[in-house]
Amino acid sequence: MMPSKIPVKFECKRCGDCCKRDWDLRLDWETITKWIREKRGDLLYHVVFHPRFIMHPEYSNYEPILIIDNGHSLFGDYQKHVCPFLVMTSGGKASCKIHDVKPLICKEFPFIPDENGRYHVRTDALNLCRAVKDYFKKCAQAESKDLDEYMQSIPKMEGEPESVPIPRELAEMLKRRYQTLSKEEKATGLLFPEFRNKEYASRVFKRSAKLFKRMNLKVRITSHKGMSILDACLREDISKIIEITDTIRKPAEAVMREYFERQT
Repeated sequence: MMPSKIPVKFECKRCGDCCKRDWDLRLDWETITKWIREKRGDLLYHVVFHPRFIMHPEYSNYEPILIIDNGHSLFGDYQKHVCPFLVMTSGGKASCKIHDVKPLICKEFPFIPDENGRYHVRTDALNLCRAVKDYFKKCAQAESKDLDEYMQSIPKMEGEPESVPIPRELAEMLKRRYQTLSKEEKATGLLFPEFRNKEYASRVFKRSAKLFKRMNLKVRITSHKGMSILDACLREDISKIIEITDTIRKPAEAVMREYFERQT
């Protein structure tokens, strides 16, 4: 629903594309509270702390970031980015196991509110969702424009970009890599031109997946450690949050240091 007079309605195609992507399915506290109140252990089992919160709780001001375990890259779940609640019917249509109690982020997608609380279709979902692309194509046709022209003519409605802290070791490795590139390679904007080769890229990502798997950053809120972190967060006991996450972060950093030392 864009701010225009175009009579175009968004229609979900139930393709399931939005349930099969490597993105953060962040949970709101209303959903978590509801699941706990209703004793939905079958749902809570799939709730984990965001790996970046485990590594750097200070970045979210020690507020816990909880996500659905849909195969996050930092867990080393290579090419397994599927929501555990997704069900595909025999006819190839996507369905949600928990439709009546699904999180707010899932209920709202692909819509996003503006500053006045009006909801619009997210422009940054154009290449993420078939239904979104179809919607904007119809909007463009209604104004006798091609898709690119239409997208440039409307306000951008995007989700908030996430700032990703880069480990110091990785930053140093990337810096050294940049210094070895030729002028022509730098002009392409690709730090690793080899990634044009899909087979090579696949091998690299698989190796990275093994690294992240060894770092063991997945902490379910139903685990003893997860419940302890959540309790410390709810009590706003920052020293306890740091103490518990350090028992996960320090071994993970040691694994990461060992990996980068072998690469250089």
